[in-house]
Amino acid sequence: MLSPAEFRDRVAAAMKAATGQPVTVIDERTFKMKQADGTESTVSIDNAYNDYLASPDRLDAIVSIFARVLAQGGPAAKLGDLVIIVRPKAYLEQSVGKAANSAYPPPRALAGDIAQFLAFDTPEAIRLASLADLADLKIDQGQAWQRALSNLRGRIGPINEGVFGDSPGTTAFSADSGLSPSFLALPETCGPQAPNGRDAEQLLLFDRNVVFFGIPGNGQDFAKFQQTARAVIAAGSSHSSTVITCRGGRWVAVDIQ
Repeated sequence: MLSPAEFRDRVAAAMKAATGQPVTVIDERTFKMKQADGTESTVSIDNAYNDYLASPDRLDAIVSIFARVLAQGGPAAKLGDLVIIVRPKAYLEQSVGKAANSAYPPPRALAGDIAQFLAFDTPEAIRLASLADLADLKIDQGQAWQRALSNLRGRIGPINEGVFGDSPGTTAFSADSGLSPSFLALPETCGPQAPNGRDAEQLLLFDRNVVFFGIPGNGQDFAKFQQTARAVIAAGSSHSSTVITCRGGRWVAVDIQ
């Protein structure tokens, strides 16, 4: 079986061959590409990689279809695919460049250095939604955010909880959909009906599909969470450098130093 990075490289190579344009790796599941006309976009391989894991014998076909769709301009914008993704605030600039920022809806702040972005979750890839996409769909930004939130509940799928690292380990959650951090955008996670979130837990966005969490009062487990959070933030190995918690129905940053 190919690792996510190996699968990403296979897709990136197919993209470069199809478009003749350079491909830039962002992380093990994401790369920045240019289409044949020079248009630049950022693509996550999550959905295609999940297809590969389900049918490893279809590797060549999956890569070929994925690359062909992207080379033709990416999956068409559909209202039913509109979702919210949670990333560091710098994600838009890192993905499309500072000059292209104005072509995309501005992100909505979550807490600390974390923000929410409009994106399309298609069978081939997760990609940022542009203002041109919204115009094609004949919706404004307010309507887009409402529709994305409505779609999100059915797109995240089951949340998997597990332990990372040596015993006692650090508890984290992820999702096969690649949308686990989007769980933070749901009002039922932190909002009027959940003013303190889930047991006042503290969370850290570790990567684009893994969120570390710890619950105050859980003794050794919570101490391990804070120890791990401080370590990965200091090392610069986590997507976010902010630990957050829900207070009064809003996400806020927490100082754990």
